[in-house]
Amino acid sequence: MRAHHGRTRHFGISVPETVAEQIDALSKRLEANRSSLISEAIVEYLQDRGHYLTPHQCKGILIVTGEVDTSSLMNLIRECHDVVRNYSHIHIDNDCINVIIVSGFSTRVAYFHKKLASLKNCSVRFIPLCHYIEK
Repeated sequence: MRAHHGRTRHFGISVPETVAEQIDALSKRLEANRSSLISEAIVEYLQDRGHYLTPHQCKGILIVTGEVDTSSLMNLIRECHDVVRNYSHIHIDNDCINVIIVSGFSTRVAYFHKKLASLKNCSVRFIPLCHYIEK
């Protein structure tokens, strides 16, 4: 687990019981306290999505999984061809996995991400290839 230094703020959050149980089990397995585990998860989430807050040049990988309508996916890839650098499609067992390498202006990548996330029966994850942190 990464150590986070500096001031800390305390606040309460509510999570479903099943999520709390998973957090407890993971913190026990990793021998970490819940606060540091949740803090690290939030930092990672902000690194993955927080860079959309300030326009800049970015690059990353969009992973689209699920029962995606191929025609709709290809239409979006064509619509956002200016940021799509590469596209790969593979099946593992019964799972459909689409990997899209993107590079371009963050507002355009964010638009593409949002449009992909609106497709039915799929989930989308963006992994930045470099982290943008506003100073």
